[in-house]
Amino acid sequence: MSNDRARISVKAGETVIEIEGSEKYVEAKLKDPGSLDQLLSKVVSKKQGKGTTGQKRGGKTQTKGVRRKEGCQIVKDLDLSGTGGKKPLKVFYEEKQPSSNLERNAVFVFYLKRIAKIAKVNRNHVYTCYKDVDERVPENLIQSLRDTSHHKGWVDTSMMDDLKIPTVGENFVEHDLPKSKKSK
Repeated sequence: MSNDRARISVKAGETVIEIEGSEKYVEAKLKDPGSLDQLLSKVVSKKQGKGTTGQKRGGKTQTKGVRRKEGCQIVKDLDLSGTGGKKPLKVFYEEKQPSSNLERNAVFVFYLKRIAKIAKVNRNHVYTCYKDVDERVPENLIQSLRDTSHHKGWVDTSMMDDLKIPTVGENFVEHDLPKSKKSK
């Protein structure tokens, strides 16, 4: 056995855990189904708020070799069709012509906050926008939103369950999109 890195993913319902480490470590986890059951139950109980796994470091709980991915869901009662005199998301999206996920995130959060007047915008709202305009959703939407915040400042992700559009994001969506407008 070598010490090369290896990774496996285990899915149970909507919960996905990844085990990553040396080949020897991952192989040992695979040979012992009880350890996988134990690991899965720890992740599920943590998700349900019944405890933590791993060690605390800098105020954050860390679990060595385990990463949990959480999926997004469509917000069924989110009206993006433009009722009540509001512009439909599809029309707004076509007007702005965003060309990257960072731009799309800014356009979607702007639309949800300023046009649809959603009080608390979260990742599920943004996910619903991607689906509504028939765009590919970023593989890790949360990280994409954080990148939009960190690299561009167009979205405030300090509270992921209450995304905001700061002035720099408003200015970008209102004045810099579509990009082809400047070249005319």
